[in-house]
Amino acid sequence: MGISHTKNKTNINKADIARKLDRLVDKVKQKGVFVVARNAQGGFDVFDYLKESVILADLPSRDIAERACNHFNRGLRYAWRRELEIKALSSEYHKLNADCSYYMMTIFNSTNTDAVAIAEIRKEAAEGKMSHILKQLSSIV
Repeated sequence: MGISHTKNKTNINKADIARKLDRLVDKVKQKGVFVVARNAQGGFDVFDYLKESVILADLPSRDIAERACNHFNRGLRYAWRRELEIKALSSEYHKLNADCSYYMMTIFNSTNTDAVAIAEIRKEAAEGKMSHILKQLSSIV
């Protein structure tokens, strides 16, 4: 004795499915969709996909940007003071990164040994501040 068919016929109410999909789309629109995008300066941005706007700009590492993105995707927001603190730390990090590039250029191109020694000391201090800022950002986000 064989089986005549294996697929059960189900009654699908198309209007009910359309109504459920509309509710799902409305919920996603209210909540928002956030993604991480790399910017032209080498940092990472948290981008609101539906509004097509940048929420947090120039975050120094992808890990920090992804944690902030997950925070936003859960429907949570940062307080405005926290957001300002994140932006200030990010801009300070990028300033120190530019300073390190200048110090490296001075070290390689200078013939003055005093200038080279001063640039090396300042570069080490800037790198220490950068690692401290990354730790601060990791604890905030």
